[in-house]
Amino acid sequence: MRILFFYIALFCFSESVCGQAPDYFANNPKWVCDLWNSNQWDPPFVSSTSTYVYYLNGDTTINGNIYHRLFSRGETVYSGPIPTAFFDSFSGYYLRQENKNIFYITNGITTESLLVSYDYSVGDTVKGSIFNACGFNQSTIQKIDSVLINSTYRKVFYIDSVSGPVITEGVGHQLQINGAIGEFILPLCQGAGFDYSIYCYGFGNSAYWDFQGGTGNCFLNVGIKEEGVVNVSVFPNPFHDFLFVKSNNNQTVDVFLYDFYGRLALQKSFLNDSQLSTPALESGIYFYEIKQQNDVVKRGKIIKD
Repeated sequence: MRILFFYIALFCFSESVCGQAPDYFANNPKWVCDLWNSNQWDPPFVSSTSTYVYYLNGDTTINGNIYHRLFSRGETVYSGPIPTAFFDSFSGYYLRQENKNIFYITNGITTESLLVSYDYSVGDTVKGSIFNACGFNQSTIQKIDSVLINSTYRKVFYIDSVSGPVITEGVGHQLQINGAIGEFILPLCQGAGFDYSIYCYGFGNSAYWDFQGGTGNCFLNVGIKEEGVVNVSVFPNPFHDFLFVKSNNNQTVDVFLYDFYGRLALQKSFLNDSQLSTPALESGIYFYEIKQQNDVVKRGKIIKD
């Protein structure tokens, strides 16, 4: 009998069997995202790209429940004459986890809502506010996979069994598997004149997941100014036949340009300034990644017209 109990306990030690949820807010998690905004309606009518990292900063009790305060830290780069703006502030979201569900309250609203659920079987209808835009709220789970994050396997839920959209447990959602378009708290949707991207996820200063399905190659310190940090400019946005990259130091910088689906479209190494010839690239959305000595120093989104 003792042997039987031992094997039952050992069998249920696996999260995938017993269904125990990992603590999504443990170990100082960070989500690196960005927002591109064409600003078609409000003066001065210039597009901008905000690259930011979500992080937790303190707890608060509301209606008897303990919530984590979600902050965002980063920078907004404008295509026009407006200088780059840095920010580090409360996002307006209070988050708490219950089993495999994340609930939230926003500033000025005391009623709790479900942000997203990660508790599904194949055929279940998705649940949470991130699905309420663009017709995803009646979507069903078509396939379930998993991904190793640090030492724990997280579930990956497919709305479309082939390419996505996908929802990764505790990480966020993507419109295409291995594509950057997606987010953590904002809707699984892109709108007219704006879109979101999620690049990577990690704990503390260590990254364990990125949008290309890798083991975590990302810049978790977005918005933190450090002495000697590489300052890189990428312009114009939108671009046509040429894309310019400028760096502030005398070390070799590597630029990688990926298409909408995360495929490498262009790669070049340069010193200080470089002009990239791009007539062979198709029009559309691209994501750039700038590295120095294999460390990512800048990421962003850019459009070819």
